[in-house]
Amino acid sequence: MDDSEFGIELRQLVVRRAASDHLVDTLAFVTEVADRLQEDPAFGEMILADDTRQLSKSRQSKIHGFSALDESDRSISVVVGKWNDDPEAGSLSTAEIDQMRGWLENFVSASLNDGLDQEITESSPAYELATTLRSYCDSISCIRLHVLSNQLLSKGYRRESRSIVSGVPTELHIWDLSRLKAVYLSSREREIVQIELADFGT
Repeated sequence: MDDSEFGIELRQLVVRRAASDHLVDTLAFVTEVADRLQEDPAFGEMILADDTRQLSKSRQSKIHGFSALDESDRSISVVVGKWNDDPEAGSLSTAEIDQMRGWLENFVSASLNDGLDQEITESSPAYELATTLRSYCDSISCIRLHVLSNQLLSKGYRRESRSIVSGVPTELHIWDLSRLKAVYLSSREREIVQIELADFGT
């Protein structure tokens, strides 16, 4: 299966997910991918949290999900997705990645420093994330920034994946179409074949 064929299959999965879960395409895409990645130690089980806000004239934050604080290594993940409606995958540019990374970093920074949780409705899942970041800021070992896209990562992308946000180490993880294809195909290879011994008699 090439990238184009996988892109078509992924689109069909997202359309079905959007219809069954009553989600817009981007959230359906994020949920679909998160279900496949939850066994990855760098990802974990995602909690859907759609939150976009203007923090200042020049700062915007956006998240689509997060993982709860991992008690074993004190890490936490935040997720943002970009869904491309065009039939052709196209290229995920450095500028687009930097923008999405910035959205996540801005949410993290505002939560750690600016009391963002006080501005979010308590019933919102994003409130839980902002509160966790503020409450455990001194003990979080790493915040993983996950960028999901059904586009192909630009071959010219050469940014550093690690950074420090408000004193907390972060790691950037980019899941583009090609990397997602590898995950999906790998999961198929691991599917368990069930054999009913009764079918063979005694």
